Amino acid sequence: MRLALRHPALAGLAVFTAIVALARLATLRAPISNDAGQYLYVGQVILDGGTPYVDAANNKGPLTYVLFALLGLVGGAHPVFYRLALIVFAGLAALAVAGYAAHYGGRAAGVLAGVTLALLSGTAAMQGDEPNTEQFGIAPMAGAWFLATRGTARTAAAAGALASAAVLMNIAFAVVIPFVAWELWRAAPPGRRARPQLLAVAAGAAVALPFGIWLLATGALDEFAAQVLSRAGRAATGSGSALSGSGLETGEGAAQLTGIRFLLDVRAGGLWIAGLLGCAIAARDARVRPGAVAAALWIVLAWLRVKLPSYELPHQSYPVLPAIAVGLALGVAALWQPATGRRVALAALVLVLAAWPNVVSPQWEAAWDPEWERPGIQYPLGEQYPVARFVDAHTTPADRIMVSGSWSQLYWLANRRAPTPFFDREVSNLDPADAAQRRRDLFARPPRAIVHMPPEPLEPDLRALMRRTPYRLAYDSRGARVWLRS
Repeated sequence: MRLALRHPALAGLAVFTAIVALARLATLRAPISNDAGQYLYVGQVILDGGTPYVDAANNKGPLTYVLFALLGLVGGAHPVFYRLALIVFAGLAALAVAGYAAHYGGRAAGVLAGVTLALLSGTAAMQGDEPNTEQFGIAPMAGAWFLATRGTARTAAAAGALASAAVLMNIAFAVVIPFVAWELWRAAPPGRRARPQLLAVAAGAAVALPFGIWLLATGALDEFAAQVLSRAGRAATGSGSALSGSGLETGEGAAQLTGIRFLLDVRAGGLWIAGLLGCAIAARDARVRPGAVAAALWIVLAWLRVKLPSYELPHQSYPVLPAIAVGLALGVAALWQPATGRRVALAALVLVLAAWPNVVSPQWEAAWDPEWERPGIQYPLGEQYPVARFVDAHTTPADRIMVSGSWSQLYWLANRRAPTPFFDREVSNLDPADAAQRRRDLFARPPRAIVHMPPEPLEPDLRALMRRTPYRLAYDSRGARVWLRS
């Protein structure tokens, strides 16, 4: 107890991290899926001396690939390691959210916010236990949000550095910048509000500069602009988005996509409503109102981030969780009475109502699934491991392989490279010119092995390649097939 009182941040981090771990025990051994597989493959390319965007096309920031390259050096092919790393990041995010809520609502509100985020970090509907940029990125985002409230030169610089790191992971995380700027402005004394802003900008630039020099020196800056910035710009302006109704279905289908039902249909919608309700309750209390308003705006911007692009994926909703945790905690803080028993009872009620359907129940169901099957996926991802072992045994490290569809983790698991920078169909299909370049690369340099995983059919380009180049079926198990070039 004395140690915890002397070092409350370390004690809080330990408690929050333990809660995060308990909230996802059943899926700790779940296999790595496609998005993490993409980042691990690009990280592998970097470790081999290659450059992201030039040698491996993808649409995330360069820090993501550096992070996954470092994780890959330590973790190898063991999925548990990456989920353990994610637990640490979630614990750090919970600690930052606790600090932010405590700044406005007091220590008890901070503890409640940290525990809430620690529990909800494993929300199944948002793929909370999946190593993706959103799941890793909430740590620097929440850290920057909290540090901006501290009002010192060092914390202002640290807030800018963390905000920059978040954007370097995923350009969509730039949404945190106005929240950091607002808190820096509020924390500074009148007449001296420009200095913390300048310190934050300088620190952010210092973090971003080495990555810019790296991309410039390796000739990857133009490809970075095309694959990351231009695509993010199209999404941010609603080009081809669900809100604009273009690029999707027509007639009655488009009306449904832009109707009220679609706009209000979000993952774990009850949590969004609860977070906004907490913000509304807290806004009645002048003491906590600034934090509640900021959290409500964060929730709204998170909703826009989900609804603006022309596609909607579960993990895109994940960055809303810090704001939901703050909204719930500040709302409860505005309601509870001084008596400790009443505070605990109200906090426990809110936590149970929020966590039971979104975390506890899905984890309970997952506990009864085979350990190598990813919950919610019809085809077991565990089949990728014997396929990767077969490819590794029947090709050399210098051989190129091509994986049909979006099973990028197979390149990483087999430690093999693709014959084209556009290794993943999901990425190359974003631009017709990229898809055409991918096709030319395949025919100019036929891979040693072609891998197909169900349930999607084999890609047309690969079928055409096998009609021109002799391949033999060498592996066929449970729908997974590998052809080797004769």
